Amino acid sequence: MDITYSPAEERFDRITRLAQRIFEVPIALISLVTHESQWFKSCQGLTISETSREVSFCAHALHSDDALIIPDVEENEDFCDNPLVTSDPAIKFYAGQPIKFSGHRLGTLCIIDKKPRQLTIADLDSLKTLAGCIETELLMWRNSHNKFLQEILQKSDRKQLIDEVTGDINDHGLTLVQSSLSTEGASNKAIQISITISNMGNKNFDLESVNLIRKELAQSVRAELNDRGILGAMGIDGFVVILPEESEVKAEEFVENLTNKISCCCIPLPFGEFRPELGFSILS
Repeated sequence: MDITYSPAEERFDRITRLAQRIFEVPIALISLVTHESQWFKSCQGLTISETSREVSFCAHALHSDDALIIPDVEENEDFCDNPLVTSDPAIKFYAGQPIKFSGHRLGTLCIIDKKPRQLTIADLDSLKTLAGCIETELLMWRNSHNKFLQEILQKSDRKQLIDEVTGDINDHGLTLVQSSLSTEGASNKAIQISITISNMGNKNFDLESVNLIRKELAQSVRAELNDRGILGAMGIDGFVVILPEESEVKAEEFVENLTNKISCCCIPLPFGEFRPELGFSILS
């Protein structure tokens, strides 16, 4: 499907957010399993984008069409000494429902908790239903994925163009997109919006906190963008939104809506809460 190391998308994020809320778990993932790794197309509750296949729970879930449920990981001899159990994120419960495409199991929708728990029959049905929604989105993705962005990413080592924390294209990938847009005949086809977290410099954040802030804000921007354009992550305190073939009025509407959303945003950090303040610049 050529989906591995593609940029994060709201269409998948909304499903993992929903799974996180329905099951009241700290972590929900869409994990796609390759020969060497498991890569997260969407991820709630973690700031990493992949792990090795060797430690992956999801690789084991692909042996059956049924969900793999481990109510208490520490009581399971096959997983109790897994480094994802003995160290961060300290998994105590795992449930993974395989995601299929054209008869092949690609990965899972998985939910993870840091305490043992049980799932009811209704819970299992909900997990399977959400996995089915992902399969539907994969079909739509195949037909409607941003071909412009796809062509740019295929010209380089795509993994090197994706921000490891937010899942969006990074500054190098953004440079390639901007260069392509500035070619003859393309200069008037997009509006760019620069977004800066203006109060990041006032805080002495550690790396974990910075990553939590960037990931949370990236998801908020993507939710407002709703797959209408391209989001790029710039450094530790900024993003760039590219709106192809949008008017300046639409760009200003986007900024207003995002500002209203962020004004109610309070990001929990290990030592307290952070209320981000954003600055915007629109370039048509």
